[in-house]
Amino acid sequence: MSKLTTKLIMLAATCGVMVAAFGTTAGASHVDMEPVITKTYSPQPAIAGEPVTFTLTATNEGRMAATNIVVTDISEGNPTLVSATATLADGTVQNDACFYNTDPHVAAEGFLCPALGPLAAGETITIRLTLVYPEPGTFQNEAGIGGTWTPPAGTPPPTFDPSRNLDTISVEVMPAPPTTKA
Repeated sequence: MSKLTTKLIMLAATCGVMVAAFGTTAGASHVDMEPVITKTYSPQPAIAGEPVTFTLTATNEGRMAATNIVVTDISEGNPTLVSATATLADGTVQNDACFYNTDPHVAAEGFLCPALGPLAAGETITIRLTLVYPEPGTFQNEAGIGGTWTPPAGTPPPTFDPSRNLDTISVEVMPAPPTTKA
């Protein structure tokens, strides 16, 4: 189990949020809860000391609506957060959507994007995190999505497919080019 998965489970317990990693019936013919997160970054490669933007796309591919959507982004290399903007499912743009979390009781040390609102079946939230890596290297960056899915009264427990609620990429950060004197 990854560091992020462990911390998402801790976050769920703390906030009363059901994270898709809790149970699995992956491969079911119909899935009630299927949170999916993907991420990309640019420029590639990133340059130490210069901004790099990560685009995280969180989609509810299940049949049930979700509330209390939370996205966590953990990156090696000690990057600094420059900005975080979320475009919510209803089109609302939320500035300062994420913050750097250092409380191990809430989530893993990393960027936490809480209060992203509801996400109906088929809807998407897009998060843009702009970071600056201080040093060159190749760093792992992992994002995860969680939320609350509440089945209608009198229905069986929901089915889960947590196979795509985490996405890990390697981020290549090159040294800054030398400055030349004129």
